[in-house]
Amino acid sequence: MKNKFLMLKITFALVILTLITFVASCDLVTEEQRCVEAGGEWRQFSDACADLCEYRRGEVDMCAQVLTMSCDCGEGMCWTGYVCEPI
Repeated sequence: MKNKFLMLKITFALVILTLITFVASCDLVTEEQRCVEAGGEWRQFSDACADLCEYRRGEVDMCAQVLTMSCDCGEGMCWTGYVCEPI
């Protein structure tokens, strides 16, 4: 009985350590931070397409009419979700 309880405690500790390691290795940089680092401006858009490359390059036909926070990369550029790229 004591051995089973000890094994349970060890297993629990290993699970907790694995979770802590996973969380510590996650990318904690927000999309807003990536936008600013890429030279863009984080602002509100009037639809879900915002300044997204998929829309600006014609890969998406329709946009939801909802206020959306996203990156404005400026003239001739679009936002991939990670960086500003030329259209």
